[in-house]
Amino acid sequence: MLGAMSANLVLVLLLIDCVTGAMNDPRAGSGNG
Repeated sequence: MLGAMSANLVLVLLLIDCVTGAMNDPRAGSGNG
């Protein structure tokens, strides 16, 4: 259970990092794109 929660948290953080990166600089986002 804890592992699943941790995995979900990582996915959410990666998604937020990608979105915020794209918002700050669309040419060089933190995610894959």
